[in-house]
Amino acid sequence: MAAPAPPAPPHLRAERRIRDVPKLLKATYLTEGEQLLWETRPTRYLYFPGPVLLLLVAGFYNLWVWDQVTGSPIAGRIAFPWLLGGHQFGVDSLEVIVGILLLLAGILFFAIRWFRYASTVYVITSTRLIRQEGIFSRDFKDVQLEQIRGVDVRQTAGERLLGYGRVIVSAESGGPNSLGNEEWPGMVKPMEFEKVVEGAQQAFRPPGTYYR
Repeated sequence: MAAPAPPAPPHLRAERRIRDVPKLLKATYLTEGEQLLWETRPTRYLYFPGPVLLLLVAGFYNLWVWDQVTGSPIAGRIAFPWLLGGHQFGVDSLEVIVGILLLLAGILFFAIRWFRYASTVYVITSTRLIRQEGIFSRDFKDVQLEQIRGVDVRQTAGERLLGYGRVIVSAESGGPNSLGNEEWPGMVKPMEFEKVVEGAQQAFRPPGTYYR
């Protein structure tokens, strides 16, 4: 029978609620007595600017086309500049088909990005770090706290302004499903993430042992 995980340090208990049942990660991935210290998805800024921009372009293009489609409910109702208007399209014209395909591409792009965002989870527990990702196939990797050699945070000026960054986890790889030296992009509050990892390591470290 595995020994129970050591309790979270007092400062971590005071700063965040310790939960045994995760909201984003499957509960079956946690071992008995393992405490959840941090659980988050990457920032939305990492996934959605591109799809939103494509949907805006597709929406504007379709407004321009359907404003000039014969028999359209919005025909002639939008005051486009004269350089953009002055045409008449049929419902089966190439411009209408391109507009519909462009809109469908934007919706598909947004859906793919949404599922990638929803399926990616970063987790810190009282014994290990976990990264889960993948839409159809589940990619699950973890690393024990004693194998972690460092956590580095990198932020551009824009990322710092928006409250996220990249986290570099340096660790001794323990197998094909273990983390090595990897970058976790889009980490929300990366400095706090680093503090929680360090606090969890201090609580996990057996008395009289030291990390390099």
